[in-house]
Amino acid sequence: MKSIQEILTHFQGVQRRGDGCYQCRCPAHPDKEPSLSITEKNGKVLIHCHAGCSTADILTAAGLTFEDLGGNEKESSTREQLERYFKMPLADIYEYTDEKGNYLYSKGRFTTIKDGVKDKTMRYFVDDKGSGKIKQFSKGNIQPVLYNLKSLLRADKSEPVYIVEGEKDVETLKRYGYTATTAGGVNDWREEYARFFKDLTVIILPDNDSPGLKLKDRIIKDISPYVSSVKWSLTSSEDKGDVTDWFNEGHTKEEFEKLVSSSEEDELTVSSLENEEIKETEWLISGFLPKGQVTVLAGDGGSGKTTIWCALAAAVSAGRCSFFETEIAEAFPERKPLKVLFFSSEDSLNETLLPRLDRNGADRRNLKTIKIQDKRFEKIKFGSRYLEKLVEKERPALMIFDPLQSYVDPKIKMGDRNAMRSCLNPLIGLGEKYGVMSLIVVHANKQSGVYGRKRIADSADIWDLARSVLMVGTTEEKGVRYISQEKSNYGVIQDTVLFSIHDGEIKVEGHTVKHDREFIQEADYTKYQAPKREEAKEFILDYLKDGEKEVSELDGMAKAVGISGRTLTRAKAELRESGIAKYRNEGYGKDKKFYISLIASKNMA
Repeated sequence: MKSIQEILTHFQGVQRRGDGCYQCRCPAHPDKEPSLSITEKNGKVLIHCHAGCSTADILTAAGLTFEDLGGNEKESSTREQLERYFKMPLADIYEYTDEKGNYLYSKGRFTTIKDGVKDKTMRYFVDDKGSGKIKQFSKGNIQPVLYNLKSLLRADKSEPVYIVEGEKDVETLKRYGYTATTAGGVNDWREEYARFFKDLTVIILPDNDSPGLKLKDRIIKDISPYVSSVKWSLTSSEDKGDVTDWFNEGHTKEEFEKLVSSSEEDELTVSSLENEEIKETEWLISGFLPKGQVTVLAGDGGSGKTTIWCALAAAVSAGRCSFFETEIAEAFPERKPLKVLFFSSEDSLNETLLPRLDRNGADRRNLKTIKIQDKRFEKIKFGSRYLEKLVEKERPALMIFDPLQSYVDPKIKMGDRNAMRSCLNPLIGLGEKYGVMSLIVVHANKQSGVYGRKRIADSADIWDLARSVLMVGTTEEKGVRYISQEKSNYGVIQDTVLFSIHDGEIKVEGHTVKHDREFIQEADYTKYQAPKREEAKEFILDYLKDGEKEVSELDGMAKAVGISGRTLTRAKAELRESGIAKYRNEGYGKDKKFYISLIASKNMA
């Protein structure tokens, strides 16, 4: 048997990790980062490759034998025993110890295939290090502890300690010289673990998915009373991505240092108000779109939402007043062209959006997007690290998402208030950090008789989160639409803009004090009255088939059969506008009389 120092001479890149514990590059596979652990325990030298190489292959590549390690080549290896017992290929083994470094139990990560997709399964076991036999395959009698606990307790308080989700990520960070720990999977964290982080600076690196972010929140809540400070940061922007994925993407240790030092927020830092200044609200679009905040644009399909946001994007990109500001344009003699970042999953960029942007006078140099056919489009999600990187790089003044559903994680239920709140909150953070205003396009609720807040009830949190809510709809006047401000946190509710659309361009038709509620109620009333109005028209046609009648006689007969005055008035007006009925009068003053008759060519009798 050789001493551990003699054995270490057969390996490259050796780094000491603790008493009798070393890490180096594995000679049995191309190993850019040290993935081989060499440990001296109970008179034997133990070798373990975290990439999955067998001990026999490692020894052969290094020019060593089992006898050199103090063991017997005929003994069945732990790996072979586990694979035989669980009937699955073993990818890795993670050893858990107590606070003093004494071995407690192990976890094996087995490779499985589910529906053609590679997955992992974790199994607990206890390895009798003296005999080389596995004596337990059960979690039931194991008292769980944090992984890499001994190193955690010896951590330098001047350096951060990392909490990750999974042993693989701990080993990744150890290879780069960091102290890291984990409880295991998302359901393994225990509140009592918090005491081990007393007076430490902690950085949490959650997996990029909803369970990972929820685990992060739980850990922060538990350790906050103990730690010096706690921060968190997402690393890989891929779905379910982790810090190991991030390094495998080609990032360096220097990039990692920059990421965790500049991109995270200290959860325990609070600010004194002593030196804070009161700021006036700034507007991207006066009275309607507040800078750095979230605005919602909601409406039914075909109401003109896309044309509206194209017109707004065009105005911002070209440094012009928007159609909202036509009456006060002289107050903005000079306006700087600003960058607009937009994402649309509903309309063709080349066939629909570009023509509308051009017709509204956009400056294409200030318009940025990622096409839906680009595979990176799937990374555009509220709260994603990728989205923040885009904002940090492009620094847009306005960011547009059309429609809301395309940028919400598919695992999030839009009716779940807490989930939607967590999903949308990062937009506020982007506004505070980079000054970007987010405009979210939302499909309105089609339920009859609802207005205002209830029109976007399928995603109630979006109303609460938005600082300005704009509702789009159609009026009873043919071709005229409205855009009504239903909520404004930073100013008075603006008058409703009446507009029409001509060749993809907005034309302002006027303003009104009526809002979404009044328009919805009018439309519902009209819809309700339509059948009665048709009945009234049939009554008029039948009553006039024998010739001209005095209007007062017609009105009296209609009232007698139960037709309301308002319905009768609308029915007579429609017949006149359609060229079916006509009026005449004779006499003067008190003797003046009015008559109604059918036009001969349109007489339906």
